[in-house]
Amino acid sequence: MATLRRSSLIPAKKQLEEKSEDSIDVYDDGKSLSRDKLAAAFVCMLGCMIQCASLTVLQPFFPGVAQSRGNDVTEIGIVFSVYPFIGFISSPIIGKILSKDGSTKNMLIQGLLLDGIFICLMIPTTFLKSPAIFFLSTTAIRAVEALGYSMSLTCYYTLISTEFPDDICILIPLVETLFGLGVMLGPAIGELLYKIGGYYLPLMTLGIVTIFFAGVSYMLLPKWATKITICADKDEARSGMGTILRDPRALWSLLIVAAACTANGFNVTTLALYVKPFGLSTVMASVVYTTYGVFYAIFSFISGFLCKIIRDCRVMVISGALCHVVGMCLLGPLPFIPIKTSVRLIILGQALIGIGHGGIFNCAYIHFLRHSVDNLGFPDNDRTYALVAGLVSTAFFFGSFAGPIFGGVAMDTMGYKVGTLVMAGTVLSVTVPLTIYYVFDVLKPEILKPVGIRGMSFDLGQARRVSQA
Repeated sequence: MATLRRSSLIPAKKQLEEKSEDSIDVYDDGKSLSRDKLAAAFVCMLGCMIQCASLTVLQPFFPGVAQSRGNDVTEIGIVFSVYPFIGFISSPIIGKILSKDGSTKNMLIQGLLLDGIFICLMIPTTFLKSPAIFFLSTTAIRAVEALGYSMSLTCYYTLISTEFPDDICILIPLVETLFGLGVMLGPAIGELLYKIGGYYLPLMTLGIVTIFFAGVSYMLLPKWATKITICADKDEARSGMGTILRDPRALWSLLIVAAACTANGFNVTTLALYVKPFGLSTVMASVVYTTYGVFYAIFSFISGFLCKIIRDCRVMVISGALCHVVGMCLLGPLPFIPIKTSVRLIILGQALIGIGHGGIFNCAYIHFLRHSVDNLGFPDNDRTYALVAGLVSTAFFFGSFAGPIFGGVAMDTMGYKVGTLVMAGTVLSVTVPLTIYYVFDVLKPEILKPVGIRGMSFDLGQARRVSQA
């Protein structure tokens, strides 16, 4: 009987030596909560929230500052759009580097430092008088910030997947909840600090907090986090990004994430303009703007729990996608639906989109990871987690970049109702082939007979604890 190991290269004795002295066995049965595991969870959750707050802190005050420097709306839009664009370009590269010879801990610290330092470097731009120089400087700084965030985001998913293989169905939704919390806190913090201390205070505060957290992360994360599995198996070495992208089941899981994030980007960009004629009170406006986030957080956890008991969590992805499509259809509502627009209908649509996205993003990530190991022969180690995290981050950033751009074009050319129709059609067009593959696999399960080189079962953590002849 050969016992499955976490890594084919790092011997158990060496692994034990590389752990911190006060840590329980990190390579144990996956159920013990060691100091190192708790540290990894703390760093991932708090770090994601801090960086998301840094991402959105500019929203309430930067447009006014940029306009006072002579920049127009298009230039302001580019400054905001360059962030997800750089994330889209850099995420697969970062995932590839990290999966080959990277260091999770070092890359995470570097990403936090890049993000924090360049947030602070936004402060001197207020002294620039030339509109062109101000625009180019802020765009370049935001691009480097985005690179830092992309590096950190890939590491967060890698650490969570590595340290909590049995609980990624819960931990990934929890990280996503804190992501949403950071997105909501960022503008509120930015508005408050801007009123107190002007342009400098919110940038300086978030920059210093991010840099300080980089130091905290360096001290908390264990030494083994600086190591990443280097494959010695030739078949394992050949299994890379191309292998995943050539597989239709993995590809459609990525595309549904990209489609849903694009629709969400459209929704975030256009919602304020759409509800403006209603003259909402402060309370009702808050309800409209927060409904999506609240339902997304709740159903992220629900879908995560269901993924622990459902073997093929694509059923949750498909259900979430259909719910998402219905929500988009109600927002307009669609031109051919004989229903008048109302605030209640908009709130219902936001709730359904939140429910749908909670099922799509988390469950698609979990299916993508399971499928890569179960059926594509990828090893159950940090190399695979890094590769998958990089690809999923790419899909997320693509949607975050494409959605706002399409939202602006749609409002100017097609109108809101036609725009929601296009977004609903985009999500539905990806859901159909995803559903076809799911039904086919249910009817012919032998097609997906596990071929993982380590005998991976659908439970990621269990695969490390079972034995094979």
